[in-house]
Amino acid sequence: MGQSPTPSHQTIVRPKKHYHELLWQTLRRQLLLYFLPLILLALFFHIQYRTIVKESRRAHLEVIAEHQANTLDLFLQERHINLANAIDDPNFSMNIHNSKYLASTLSKLKQTSAAFIDIGVVDEHPLILIKTCPIEMSFGSNLY
Repeated sequence: MGQSPTPSHQTIVRPKKHYHELLWQTLRRQLLLYFLPLILLALFFHIQYRTIVKESRRAHLEVIAEHQANTLDLFLQERHINLANAIDDPNFSMNIHNSKYLASTLSKLKQTSAAFIDIGVVDEHPLILIKTCPIEMSFGSNLY
């Protein structure tokens, strides 16, 4: 009867340090297996979202810029046509120095578009020869 107990009946006493190591190993495994893929997936989608938002902002600004450029181009084309029609008038070259004729031409241009404020004749130097506008200006003044 002095037999020692069999190993199946022995209680193994393990130190507390062993349980702490086991706990930390389990937590590391869970982090690596469960949370790290989730964090990487969230990071991936966040980066993709930022890229899409950045591209959409850029595309939106390009559309706005193109629209404004087309609007300005159309505005300038219309003013060019208005001025070309006024210059192509046979009476324009004969009355180029007549301020009353220039004033009537300006009033006709204002009827087609409110964008016209003044009209003038400029020589090749660019000196103002004659001008019709709401503000008085001395003739022969340099445009530079």
